[in-house]
Amino acid sequence: MLIRSLMLSAAIAMMATSTAVAEPLTISAETGPKAPMRPSQPRPRKGQKPRPICRVFIAGIKDLRQDPSTMGSLGNTLYAEDVPGWVRAGFITLIGDARFDVVDTAEAAELELNVDLLKSYVAPSASTSKLATVVFRVHYSHGGKSLGESIYRGGKASMNWASTSGEAIGSLNISLVEAVEAAKPDILKGCSAVWAAN
Repeated sequence: MLIRSLMLSAAIAMMATSTAVAEPLTISAETGPKAPMRPSQPRPRKGQKPRPICRVFIAGIKDLRQDPSTMGSLGNTLYAEDVPGWVRAGFITLIGDARFDVVDTAEAAELELNVDLLKSYVAPSASTSKLATVVFRVHYSHGGKSLGESIYRGGKASMNWASTSGEAIGSLNISLVEAVEAAKPDILKGCSAVWAAN
């Protein structure tokens, strides 16, 4: 549902800019995925305990791409202004799933996440299509103890309607959220390990 909403937003942005002179846009928290409404927790059945919420703290975000200044181009260069803010916006979308919450301190969290952005770009893949790719590595820890790391990928291949910057950002946002969705099982596994240890 969230990815479908992002696709609609990308289409609206593309239509709004397709008749105007294209200008470079920047990647930042403001142009990143929008935080969804937090769903209410389902009531447990009689005799069941409430399901615990997996609380995560985004401890750090590093941009390890070869060229940290841009994220590709669809006619105009897409400049990377605030990459940590953009990646953080992607992880904030976790709150749209009732199983997760993103908190402000390590003390309030089951898991601390340190994220390394390895790839993020959008480019034409043929005369009428485009490809957006996002790859990041997440280091998991709790109380200073490492719980492992994994790499996640999101990719969006679609029609290149008008080569606008808004269209490019929309595709990158979808790819970022896809990568965060791919991380969910491991995030839950990490929280479960912390709960079991306590």
